[in-house]
Amino acid sequence: AIVAPAPAGAQEMASFTAPSGNITCVLGETSVSCTINTYSFAATGPSCSGTSVPFTASVGTSGSASGACTSGFSTSGAVLQYGASAKNDSFACTVAEDGITCWNQRSGQGFLIRREGATAQTF
Repeated sequence: AIVAPAPAGAQEMASFTAPSGNITCVLGETSVSCTINTYSFAATGPSCSGTSVPFTASVGTSGSASGACTSGFSTSGAVLQYGASAKNDSFACTVAEDGITCWNQRSGQGFLIRREGATAQTF
């Protein structure tokens, strides 16, 4: 059952990049993840050593959101404009000027990622 549906008008997409080019997201079959290239928060999680490497927030088919540092950054998919949303069968994301919110439509678990921080959210 869908507990946190995608907004009306959400586009079916497998990946997208924010208009700033700083955050790119992938909506997969078992998880949704967004990677931010430049940010001002202290990243914590696997592979984070205080260096400013790209940070990825993700949420899967079960459980709450988590984060990890990644070794590379490359944009993927089309640019999704501010105010627009993307979805697939299980996950959804909305792009805003102050960050991107993504969530599991079935569990309501998700995250907000932005230049100032990445936080787990429940919808």
